[in-house]
This record gives sequence, C-alpha cells and structure tokens, in this order.
Amino acid sequence: MPRRSLYGVAYERRSSGLLYADGGATLLAVPGGAGASISVDERCTTVARGALWTATELKTIACAGTVESVDALAAGQDVREGARVALAAGASGEAW
Repeated sequence: MPRRSLYGVAYERRSSGLLYADGGATLLAVPGGAGASISVDERCTTVARGALWTATELKTIACAGTVESVDALAAGQDVREGARVALAAGASGEAW
C-alpha cells in the first residue's frame, strides 16, 4: 500500500477510505460521507484528535482490536453522544 505524507506525517489509506499512520496503529481520519458505520483496523491502538470530525453520520464504530487511547477531541459532540462502539471480544472499552 503506498505511503503518503500530509504535514510531515506519513499515512496510508485503506480500502475502507480510513487514513492510518504508524503502520496502522493510529487512526488519523475518517472521510466525510463514510456512512453510518466504520470498522477500525485490528492494529489500531490510538484514535487521533479530529479523526472522526467529518464522519457526522457515524452511528457504529466497530473495533477489530484493542483501542487503548482516544483523543478527547477525536469526534464532534453528535458522534460522541450518538455513536455506539462495538468492541472485539475481550477488549476493554475504557478508552471510549
């Protein structure tokens, strides 16, 4: 998968359209128009500030692995209050 750089941060776009950095460990951005549901890669451990801001229709966030850290400003209020997080079996939901 080709790597690109934005403001000095190397990232890769997955087939889902989500942008990741650090080899998939950090979710950088979910494109607007992603729909009501996204699946976060199993390698992802961190959701960056602003990563979910443009995904205003988001209702379900499915995590294939264990997300350990979610920036307090990763999403807007509508998503923070209205989206449901589906965790992988055995994963802690503390970060969300």
